[in-house]
Amino acid sequence: MRNSSIKAGDTVMVLLSNFADPSTAVAPGRVQLMIGNTTQPAYLVAQYMNSGLFQVETIIPSGIPAGAQNLVVYLDGNASTVGTIYIGQ
Repeated sequence: MRNSSIKAGDTVMVLLSNFADPSTAVAPGRVQLMIGNTTQPAYLVAQYMNSGLFQVETIIPSGIPAGAQNLVVYLDGNASTVGTIYIGQ
């Protein structure tokens, strides 16, 4: 298991490529994150420094087990590639 300081209540930022048309804004209400088996809303979705990447922020909810957890970001129900986030104790 990796050593991680991410825990419940922490804000995390995820950078995504090919997430949406970079010429459009994406409302946070259109975005959900699945961390392990828990769905969490995004509270910020923005273009990242005119790079073509999107920045998505959420808060880690309580109840997520420590260790490696799958992370999937959904835009209008369409899933991103599965990533991994490491949750500390």
